[in-house]
Amino acid sequence: MERYRGYEDTVNEIVDSIFSSKQMQLSFFYEGPKSMYIIEDALNDSMSNVMRGVFEDYYYIDRATSLNSDGDNSINAGDMGTYYSRYTVPALVQERSYYCAPASVIQALIGSGDINQSELAQSNLQETVANDLGTDRDGTYITNVTSYMNQNCSLVTSALRYRTKAFTRYTYDSALSYVSESLRLGGCPILRIYDTADLDYYNIGGVAVSCTHYVTLSYYDVRNALVNFVDPNCNMAYNGIHSVSFDDFESCINYDGRISVLSTDTGGYYEYIY
Repeated sequence: MERYRGYEDTVNEIVDSIFSSKQMQLSFFYEGPKSMYIIEDALNDSMSNVMRGVFEDYYYIDRATSLNSDGDNSINAGDMGTYYSRYTVPALVQERSYYCAPASVIQALIGSGDINQSELAQSNLQETVANDLGTDRDGTYITNVTSYMNQNCSLVTSALRYRTKAFTRYTYDSALSYVSESLRLGGCPILRIYDTADLDYYNIGGVAVSCTHYVTLSYYDVRNALVNFVDPNCNMAYNGIHSVSFDDFESCINYDGRISVLSTDTGGYYEYIY
């Protein structure tokens, strides 16, 4: 607390908001102390904004990142702030009502080039991934998704790893920065949506469908303030590639919303990722 002297109440609020979520409690139950990096990352991100007096009222265009011509296919060097997956990400159809995470993981690995068409054609691929993720009728833990990506994505190195990110009211805006950075590095983020009712395309005919769900993110466009959700929902009314506004995306990063992103790894669970 010495680092944040004078902000003790804010620190307590941030830690409580993250640790009180069901996903964080389950992560701690199954992973123990190593899951605490999620809280540490959230605290560091939040307090950097709090101490600068900056909250979620960033102007979107300020989030654009200067691009370079390093040959990375995930970067469109001609359009600042536009990032997309290295390979086209198709909208799969989850084979069971609780297979949204396995399907989203497969979509992300297609986007990074780690699953090809012949592998995709395997009849039991979703079931195999679901078993590896520990998926059951209650769903899939986001930390299992992150672990699986670190084991199976070829982009992961000693310097780059997938990390589970959680956000607070001080940092909803920074989630987009992690999305753009992950796509810039070539890794598709995987989003755990706490409540699909926050999304326009889950509101059909004035009826909002509310559920917890996973999708893959394949495209980020700062100029038009859009991010693409690749949704594997087995209900074809919601399945497909959807352009979602930044505002709607941020509404998904709430109480129990989480995202798994490819990010710079500093070499330890308790290191900040700056």
